[in-house]
Amino acid sequence: MSDLGRRAPDLVVHGGDLALMGPRPAEVVDVINALGWPGVVGNADELLWRPEEHGRRLDLAPKLAAVLAALFDVYAPDTSERLGDARIARLRDLPYGHIHRPFVRALDDLCVINAGSVGMPWDGDPRPPTCSSTTACPRWSASTTTSRPRPEPSAKADTRTRTG
Repeated sequence: MSDLGRRAPDLVVHGGDLALMGPRPAEVVDVINALGWPGVVGNADELLWRPEEHGRRLDLAPKLAAVLAALFDVYAPDTSERLGDARIARLRDLPYGHIHRPFVRALDDLCVINAGSVGMPWDGDPRPPTCSSTTACPRWSASTTTSRPRPEPSAKADTRTRTG
């Protein structure tokens, strides 16, 4: 967020996967909504309202049974409870469009830009990606760059489980 503040972009568009498996999914959805950032729903968040996908995905990737069980049987119910019906409805209203690989494509008069993914990037860089684009002329000629901010030092809470 601080990197975006420094850059002061004209528009921020989020790339989905906002809530599933994060420590504060309701807060993330609320902040994105309050900021008015348009975007898409991601494949992970779709699991919140499509439990029937568990069986289909298991058929496609049986070696991922343990991961799929954690996603569908643990994370999705916990996240759904934290979000509540109203936030899930807001997510469901978003268009679907999500991929984990950064790219820029020019299609006639349309420019499609995907910054990539945080956490499961196909390019191997886990830092939060950003794209910036400047249109040079009305007919589609633009300069687009994809970048990743340097990690900022922060005081992280100790999330390890303590016993004793």
